[in-house]
Amino acid sequence: MTAETAAAALYAARKAHAVLGDPPGGVADLAEAYRIQDAFVALMQADDGPTVGWKVALTSPVMQQMCGVDHPCEGAVLRDRVHSSPAVCDTAKLGRLGVEAEIALTIGQDMTGANGAYTADSAAACVSSARAAIELVDDQNADYAAITAIRLVANNSLNAGIVIGPEVKDWRALDLGAVKGAMLIDGVVVAEGTGADILGHPLNAVIWLANSLNARGRMLKAGDIVMCGSFVRTQFPAAGQTVTCRVQGLGEASVAVK
Repeated sequence: MTAETAAAALYAARKAHAVLGDPPGGVADLAEAYRIQDAFVALMQADDGPTVGWKVALTSPVMQQMCGVDHPCEGAVLRDRVHSSPAVCDTAKLGRLGVEAEIALTIGQDMTGANGAYTADSAAACVSSARAAIELVDDQNADYAAITAIRLVANNSLNAGIVIGPEVKDWRALDLGAVKGAMLIDGVVVAEGTGADILGHPLNAVIWLANSLNARGRMLKAGDIVMCGSFVRTQFPAAGQTVTCRVQGLGEASVAVK
């Protein structure tokens, strides 16, 4: 079975709000799963426009424990799925909405990989701004005991959109590893974390992603938004609730669920 055929089956399942599943025919390894993801994203782009950013999934211990996967995964973020805060999310369009509290970094220059693997210094030089953000995920009523990295990757790491707060250009004045963050639902704190929960430092998510994309013959481009991964466990809000991600020094992002 080709990557395109497998992706078409996953895409149809997502459109039908079917329970999250594996690509048909079996998948040999992560490399094949990413080929299916590329084909899956190509189908999504017809509805939601070009890729304008990326998410890095499973960058915190709490998220790795939730999914039973001990390494990050990536997924594409499409233009029409980027929403400025305050935003509204219609759950009728999704299998099941999950929300994640994150730090988003905007890339200021192409990260070609021409000089080899990225480091903390070389990656930091490529980041133009930071902000609080919320990732919207459609987990399609997933059975988290059965999730695998291959299932996540092939399904574009479950991304259903992002909500971004105002840009902070002077992000270097902050220690992003030390900043405190929280997720609130209807104004009540439901979970907290720090920048260090994201692979030790949010920049490490950019490093991991840039090197991963370069290894796949791709790259982070100037203007791309990188969702660095949730510093809290995914929450599942109900219609009528408002979710807020608040990050020390970076402000907040919010979404009303309907």
